[in-house]
Amino acid sequence: MISIIIPTYNSEKSIHDCLKSVLDQTFADWEIIVVDDGSHDLTRSIIESFGKKNGLNNRLVTHYFKKNRGASAARNKGIRLATGDYIAFLDSDDVWYPKKLETVMAILSGDNTVDLVCHNENMVVNRKIIKELYYSRTLKDINSSPPQKIFRTLIGKNFLSPSAVTIKKTCLVEHPFDEGLMVAEDYDLWLRLSRRYRFYFLDAFLGEFKADNPLSLSNRAAYKCMFECLLKVISKQKNQMSAFAYYKRIIFCYLFLFKNDLTVLLRGRGC
Repeated sequence: MISIIIPTYNSEKSIHDCLKSVLDQTFADWEIIVVDDGSHDLTRSIIESFGKKNGLNNRLVTHYFKKNRGASAARNKGIRLATGDYIAFLDSDDVWYPKKLETVMAILSGDNTVDLVCHNENMVVNRKIIKELYYSRTLKDINSSPPQKIFRTLIGKNFLSPSAVTIKKTCLVEHPFDEGLMVAEDYDLWLRLSRRYRFYFLDAFLGEFKADNPLSLSNRAAYKCMFECLLKVISKQKNQMSAFAYYKRIIFCYLFLFKNDLTVLLRGRGC
């Protein structure tokens, strides 16, 4: 069975479509675990109404945090509640296509050496596909590459997405999300897992990544938080990297923050 973990926070506009995309799956052996991270909108009532209307009973497990604790804490709680051998993550503003679980499970059940499967996604804004995210084509012969090569490529850039990943539960029990990271927590996990487990990338588009609410350029606090978390993630892997690779990645982190500040400054001057 697959345990589908959906962390959610104030997702009243998207949670119904997210849940329905699970209900529409051609693969039926699943349970949904929704962890609400302290929402104060109608998210909770929509989840409960959806469960009753569709007769999900014990197939829909819910847990509610009183206060917002972040995606890492929500996903870790979901992992602890999961009863399936496999875990698929689905963010509450994303959706899957009907054959997602069927396609992924064909890989996992057909080859027990595979620990994690990731597929491509369509980036969507206002219900329109604006970009195809080809995670499977990041590296030539990616599925036959050794873990060290996957790790080195991943250090350069993140090419996995939570809603596109299905993984053996045992991997996550041993290596949970870092709850000290408010953002980039998924990138941190992929880096840690890539050195220990076998990743498999499906060259198929099996879901949509919603980008309706991009990070605002003027929100320096959010960019600073992203910058600080990225530094922490890279620093945790310092002993696994060459000095050149480490400092190169650190420089890119600083450029990330500088580029945002410069863009805000130029816009303020009407440039």
